[in-house]
Amino acid sequence: MKRRSRIPLKLPENMKELIKGLEYKSIWNGYVADVYRFADSKGKECYYLKRHKRRSNHNSLKERDVIDWLQGKLPVAEIAGFESDRSYHYLLLKPLAGTPAHKLIRKIPEQRMIELMVKAMMQMHSISIEGNPFDETIIAKLGRIRYSIDKGYLRKDIYNKTSGCNAEADFSYLAANIPDKEELVFTHGDFCLPNFLLSGDDITGFVDLGEAGVCDRYMDISTLAITMCYNYKRFDRFFYYCRLIFKEYGIEHPDWSKLQYYHLVNEML
Repeated sequence: MKRRSRIPLKLPENMKELIKGLEYKSIWNGYVADVYRFADSKGKECYYLKRHKRRSNHNSLKERDVIDWLQGKLPVAEIAGFESDRSYHYLLLKPLAGTPAHKLIRKIPEQRMIELMVKAMMQMHSISIEGNPFDETIIAKLGRIRYSIDKGYLRKDIYNKTSGCNAEADFSYLAANIPDKEELVFTHGDFCLPNFLLSGDDITGFVDLGEAGVCDRYMDISTLAITMCYNYKRFDRFFYYCRLIFKEYGIEHPDWSKLQYYHLVNEML
């Protein structure tokens, strides 16, 4: 969820030197991370800065390491700098070509968007997981969810006094119904339209990689269906989008119970 922050951007001294003389603009303010675009006086994009709260269940140190690991494997940004202070981690990235997919929904029909996003998904899932250091299997995710509940880091748009959602009950369900088999691949972890850059039919950028790692492919499939519902404002079409995704991916016999399981996992992270 997007919100505007009135907190001024204060940077560690070393980070200030890297962006000296550049002007910045806030382009995203979230519960966990804020994103700023830095440009010169002519408006040329020079850097993106991601500021992560240290007190959260999201690990920007891991995101830095994932980006380093993916260099040469996928189109990901180059890291220009990384610093920390008592409240935040600061990840400075060089810009990538392309337009975020969610900004193209007026130009790209649903079916075509599914085709492009599944193309990106299969590209990511084809990366070898042998020796992969980033554990996002269900046991790891349940550990993060438990930590979020205990620390009060759950999404406030879902778990609040008026929503009727019960975090303890949902966690108990997840813990008691772990799927028998994980179809492990290298996943994005937050497979939402804003996290992919497009230029025509080319996927030119994978961004927001803090939750990437080895997980069941259904995590990304479920999240893609959710983001399609949200961005195309067809909130009752979750299963419709899932069918399109399965068909494009080549999954002939979907596991619908696993899909719903990872739908809930997504909401609790």
